[in-house]
Amino acid sequence: MKNIEKSDAGEDDSSSFDPLPDEVVLQIFRKIIDFETLCPCRLVSKRFNRITLQVDTIRFITKPCTSYKSFVSAIRSLKKFEGLKSLSIYIPSTPKHPYMCRWKIKCGKNLDSVIFLSPNSVYHSKKYVNENAHEEEDRELTSEKRLAAMECLDHAVLSHVMLLTCIKNMPLLEKVTLADSGKRCRISLNREKIAEMRSGLTSPYEPIRWNRMSKCYVPLLELPVSGCSRLFWGSFLVAFLGCDYPGCCS
Repeated sequence: MKNIEKSDAGEDDSSSFDPLPDEVVLQIFRKIIDFETLCPCRLVSKRFNRITLQVDTIRFITKPCTSYKSFVSAIRSLKKFEGLKSLSIYIPSTPKHPYMCRWKIKCGKNLDSVIFLSPNSVYHSKKYVNENAHEEEDRELTSEKRLAAMECLDHAVLSHVMLLTCIKNMPLLEKVTLADSGKRCRISLNREKIAEMRSGLTSPYEPIRWNRMSKCYVPLLELPVSGCSRLFWGSFLVAFLGCDYPGCCS
């Protein structure tokens, strides 16, 4: 009995994996993908550490989009996964405003533009729009949404810097997705776009200069959403255009 207890106490946590070839263990780890789950696996044994660092797909949740410093800390850990090809980053949404909104960026090495859209309501049918046709622009609400647009602009700039940081530090990266939990924005880069942005990293990073900001109120806007037409009622639109955007600078 004493010998059995001694054997159990000295048994390595990874012993049940010992008969399995490294490639099989790697396939198991590739199913996990969650960064916070993979990290403890590295501590089990030297073999686990070596194999875990070979996974090519990782998803992780960063802290709220307020601190680039905390993001850099996570990148230092991710750099150890030298075979990383696909990375998904999720940012907890902590909006200071209650408004429905979406924003979209166009970027390369530089951030070319940020488009902000915030409707008062979204409808599936014109029937509901006709019932609310008497509504006019609420100037006070529009003013508040303008502040929300500036907040999203800050997040867009930080998101762009995050993407550049990932591309710079992960040489094999072929796909990267960045999204916030509030579904206000989703940025996805494929292999070609990453290669384009990586080629521009040879020159020093230049601070973003916004050459023009255009804003307008659109009473009714029809846009495709997930393959279906949606009617956006009372939409506030803002476009921030960088100096590199076509037609912005002489």
